[in-house]
Amino acid sequence: MPLASWLELCGEWYSGDGMRALGGGAIGQLFDTKNQPIHSTGLWAQANLKPSTRVTIGGGIGLDDPDDASLAASARLKHRVTEAHLHLLPGGPLLVGLEWRRIETTYVAGPVVNDHLNLAVGFRF
Repeated sequence: MPLASWLELCGEWYSGDGMRALGGGAIGQLFDTKNQPIHSTGLWAQANLKPSTRVTIGGGIGLDDPDDASLAASARLKHRVTEAHLHLLPGGPLLVGLEWRRIETTYVAGPVVNDHLNLAVGFRF
């Protein structure tokens, strides 16, 4: 949803059985041990700031939270994502993107955290 020429908000919220949204509802665990769909609730929210036609700065948060009672003992209980990005259009068709992303998945034994730093260079057609 564009709120101004320089600000855009986007997102999604879901709640249901066997959901598969924005990277996989129920953290890729669609069925329980009895082959029944797992109930999951999740969201993604993102803001993009465009201070000029050549620069986009933004960030987002996401969450997948399946119903713990339906999960096996070794299952993933919750999944959180935080990200920040910068997109540059330095000239012509050239595009440069930089993104940091933190992924935190919670198991019964505790959370596991993974950080990604991505750099992309490409051409827009």
